[in-house]
Amino acid sequence: MTEKMHVVVLGVSFIGLEAAAYLAGKVARVTVVGRGAVPLEPVFGREVGGRIMQMFRDKGVQFVMNSGIDRCLEENGKLCAVQLADGQIIRADLCIMGVGSTLYTDFLKTSGVEVNPDGSIDTDLYLEANAQNVYVGGDIANAPVHSIGLDRATIGHYGLAQYHGRIAALNMSGKRTQLRAVPYFWTVLFGKSFRYAGYGKAHEIRVVGSLQDLKFVAFHFDESGKVIGMCSCNRDPIVSQFAELQMQGKTLRKEDLETEPFAWTSTIISCQKM
Repeated sequence: MTEKMHVVVLGVSFIGLEAAAYLAGKVARVTVVGRGAVPLEPVFGREVGGRIMQMFRDKGVQFVMNSGIDRCLEENGKLCAVQLADGQIIRADLCIMGVGSTLYTDFLKTSGVEVNPDGSIDTDLYLEANAQNVYVGGDIANAPVHSIGLDRATIGHYGLAQYHGRIAALNMSGKRTQLRAVPYFWTVLFGKSFRYAGYGKAHEIRVVGSLQDLKFVAFHFDESGKVIGMCSCNRDPIVSQFAELQMQGKTLRKEDLETEPFAWTSTIISCQKM
């Protein structure tokens, strides 16, 4: 990699943005191509995603949104450009693709293990599939999530996969242990710490603090006013506290935030008291 290189990054989730942030200032140009209006919108929402995009632009990173790469172009056997879905051509000496994953479980369809149409596999609280002594974890596991009332979900994140591995191993070795999953994600972009805990599509998002100063907490509500997720920037450990609140089986609602948005942190049972 040299300072003269032009790099295109496909994908505006964690992997794509982390790659773009690392490359900014090290190469001639970084262009990020992504679907949707702003980066990380499915997780953080449009307002926070828009502020993140502005932060990247301030560092010289260019964005082409609501688009995708149609094909890669070569010259003398080397990548020289990418052509977007609308026909636009962008110079590219290197193309990094953070395009997600596909669940390859077709080989199990005649095994007796029930496979869902999307390739995921339902598990119980012990990560056991419908077939006895078959345990499932990681991206392919449609497993109960403690923080959403034990409804099942497939969540592609290495931290949860590691936790699944631990729980599955305990149960395979005869130490019956129930899953207590609270999704938690984090990243650092240009020295700014972003964290998220929870799960589900937000009906409403309330930001407390300053988006401009990148010091805020965003509460994600469902249609009933329940807080189903929380993201923050430079407000640690508030998201970790919310994850612990969910782990303890407690619920946070919109009305709990009206007077003092962080009073609920005093209701968390400390490790010493548990």
